[in-house]
Amino acid sequence: MENQPNIKGFNLEGVKVKLTYQKIKVNQKLQITNTKIYTCGITIGGGYKPSNFAKYEASIAIKIYYFFLALR
Repeated sequence: MENQPNIKGFNLEGVKVKLTYQKIKVNQKLQITNTKIYTCGITIGGGYKPSNFAKYEASIAIKIYYFFLALR
């Protein structure tokens, strides 16, 4: 049985987030269609173990955020 993300109640339509099959569409930097927002874990549907891969994805998002913050 596949885990399903709990994405209800976040007003995703209001911030123009695109969903496909209850998964959030992301780019290679883990940004959603609103590029000021990042996501990771089962919400993007990678098919990996959620706990381990979510930690890895979160570390990528944090590194990208701080890298671009330093450029400002």
